[in-house]
Amino acid sequence: MNKILTIISWLFVAFGIWIIAVDGYSGQSLLSILFFSLCGLVFTFNKRFDKWTDQIRRNQLKKTYCKIESDHFNFPKGYYYKHSSINDKKKLYYEEIEEIRITYPPCAKINGKELIFLLGLTGEEIIDVSNKNNIPIAQVQDNWYLICEEYLDTEFDPEHKEETLVKLEQSKISKDEVRLIRKRFSKRMLITTMFSMEWVYYGQFDILEHICPLTSKKYWWTMEIALRK
Repeated sequence: MNKILTIISWLFVAFGIWIIAVDGYSGQSLLSILFFSLCGLVFTFNKRFDKWTDQIRRNQLKKTYCKIESDHFNFPKGYYYKHSSINDKKKLYYEEIEEIRITYPPCAKINGKELIFLLGLTGEEIIDVSNKNNIPIAQVQDNWYLICEEYLDTEFDPEHKEETLVKLEQSKISKDEVRLIRKRFSKRMLITTMFSMEWVYYGQFDILEHICPLTSKKYWWTMEIALRK
């Protein structure tokens, strides 16, 4: 798709130059050339631009990454979401954690109703913390991953889609509710996929990042969906 858009943009530029050569200069033709030249440059260097912006974002995220300490997880810049029950804290003590889930990013369940994301940590690091501090690793269904399958750059056959809906129904998320949730985020997530080409995983963290504005009601709604079982 990117190659096609690149070719089309430059064809319009060439056409605009030809119009000027035949009919003479006009403000409209010049604006058209400038517009399609910009489009052509964007599509031509799209991958390089994406790598550059992705690197900037990664560098910014690293400053907020969760750190492993002897008796707690440390959030150097404070926790990411102001509506969280730990929004004013930089420490999450291991003794407060009920279970850990190996999602992306990994998360820790606290207070029976909230998942705290441990951004920057790998599954291996989390398992090590779990073993040393007797924190259970939960083997539970990732509801948001199943809901977000629809947005991935991957083609699923009808049988797989039906199996996904059955699994969600077992977590008391009906087909109608799944449809409404997917419709709610469809445009913004598909646009994200168009640029990221993500084909492996979307989950609750991705949804939280795409809710704008993120209110307390919306934050806790995502938690309720994530913890249904």
